[in-house]
Amino acid sequence: MQSSSKYTTPAVALCGLNVVRSIGLAGIPVIVARYEDFNEVKFSKYTKEYHTIPHPFREEEACLDKIISIAAALPEKPVLYYGDDVKLSFVSKHRERLSEYYHFLLPEEALLESFLNKGQFIDLANKLDLAIPKSIVAGSLHSPDEIRKFLKFPIFVKPNLKKDWRDSPWRKFLKERPHKGFLVKDFQELTNVWEALVGISSDFILQEYIFGGDDEIYSYHSYVGRDRKLLGAFIGKKIRTYPRLSGASTYLELVHNDEVAEIGKETVTRLGLQGISKLDFKRDSRSGKYMVLEVNARFNLWNYLGAKNGVNLAEVAYCHLLGIEHKPQFEFSTRYHWISLENDIRALIEYRRHDEWTVFAWIKSLFKTKVYNYFSWDDPRPFFAKIQNFLMKRIRPAKKQTMPEPRPSAKGNVKDIQELSIEEGVHTKDTEIV
Repeated sequence: MQSSSKYTTPAVALCGLNVVRSIGLAGIPVIVARYEDFNEVKFSKYTKEYHTIPHPFREEEACLDKIISIAAALPEKPVLYYGDDVKLSFVSKHRERLSEYYHFLLPEEALLESFLNKGQFIDLANKLDLAIPKSIVAGSLHSPDEIRKFLKFPIFVKPNLKKDWRDSPWRKFLKERPHKGFLVKDFQELTNVWEALVGISSDFILQEYIFGGDDEIYSYHSYVGRDRKLLGAFIGKKIRTYPRLSGASTYLELVHNDEVAEIGKETVTRLGLQGISKLDFKRDSRSGKYMVLEVNARFNLWNYLGAKNGVNLAEVAYCHLLGIEHKPQFEFSTRYHWISLENDIRALIEYRRHDEWTVFAWIKSLFKTKVYNYFSWDDPRPFFAKIQNFLMKRIRPAKKQTMPEPRPSAKGNVKDIQELSIEEGVHTKDTEIV
């Protein structure tokens, strides 16, 4: 075994700034590989090298060759980190070849595919008797009349396959906001948008809405070794998202919750998970029951908040994969909160409109000890690089690309969907934001 006094084996991170900071906080040298020419993570003090790689799916073979060449040029086999569903799917697809050059641990391929395909996850959850909202795949039914026989309103609509949804015609003309889906309040509203929905894509999920605000969403984060032993875990809670009810996280905290800890650990065991994972639960405000929303088997921004509070799952993974003796990490504080300030300001506007947050309560929350999505006092260059890049784009704007007008189906009403998106929207992202 290596000595744990100093980590020398590099990590190769197909990730963003939050994950890279969590790796760097452990003293692990980080090589970053992303397909953007510019990303603020390039300027982090933790980034020892930055490689621009081809897109994992648009130029799949070229991307694979480039990632392999990064490892092949190193004196020892590095540890691989992956920070979004696109890269997770890519690593899983090429796991056999990549394992010759990298250390990593994924769930079994069929299990992982069920996490990326919500229809398959519904089948798996029902088979394992996991508590999930009642759900159906749109393609299996043909009209709102059929749907209301199976589901109670309100209904949440979300994509089945994230990466496909991102590039779908619907995604291109919806509002560019970080939505994960949208809420349909009643039968009439579903009827208004149904033809437009199925005209754009039939591959989406309809799910009975779990009552409760964004602050009823909890997450169980863990790392499980090859022997199925739990090596580290912490519990997170969302406080605010943008947009509310369906958006990306803007303000997060860690909490001690024995019920979530028990349910999370039991669910990890039932699923037979290995490696890194995040299980999302929502507490039904009417029944008090926790329902499973989704499972992610990748590194994410929560790992930075966990590391600041005492449980660094990126370090746990590194030590496990390299055979370094390391004490399991379960003890965490709740001192640090995480904020994406720009989006949290936008979130406040929406929450105020629904009488859920006052300006005073929001300002009070800002006085808690925080880490930021971009800014850090001991790693400030990414923040200033992002500001500089923003200003340069405004000074020398790129040539605008004209987007074609959306074409509704013969009976569909695209305008209804666009108006709905202003309130709840839909978005699936190719980032580490969750």
